[in-house]
Amino acid sequence: MQRLKPLIGEWAVTTALPDGRVLGRVRSTFTWLDDRFVVQRTDVFPGDQGMPELFPAVCVYGPDDDTGRFTQLYSDGRGVHRVYQCVFGDGVWRMWRDQPGFAQRFTATVEGDVIDGGWELAQEEGVWKPDLSVRYERAGRPA
Repeated sequence: MQRLKPLIGEWAVTTALPDGRVLGRVRSTFTWLDDRFVVQRTDVFPGDQGMPELFPAVCVYGPDDDTGRFTQLYSDGRGVHRVYQCVFGDGVWRMWRDQPGFAQRFTATVEGDVIDGGWELAQEEGVWKPDLSVRYERAGRPA
C-alpha cells in the first residue's frame, strides 16, 4: 500500500476533452482507510458547473498480494459502478478495464505535486480513442 502514499492529500483536478475544451475543475482527496486501503473522494469546486452529474464520486483502492496490482472500485453521482485494475510505481499510474463495448484505460506520469494523464476509450475492440486529459495539482498534504 505504501506505493500509493504519493497520492495521499488534496488535489485540484482539471479535465479536458481531446479538442482542449476544459470540462471543469474538481477537488479530489485521497485518504488512508485503516492503513489497508486508499479512499478517493471527488467533488466539484463550489461554483464550478463542469459535469456536476458525475459527482460526488468515490473510489476505493485495495492491493492484490499475488499480482502486485491494485483494484479500484468506482462509483459516481450517476449511480455508475465500475471495477478497474491499477498499477502505481516508478512515476507511472495506470488503470484499465477490459469491458467489451466500453473498455477504458488511463495512463499518467506522477512528478512530485503534479500528475498528468489521460483516459482512452474503446467502444470497438482494439480501437482506442482519446477520451479525457486529466491534470492533478496538489492542493494540500495531510497533517
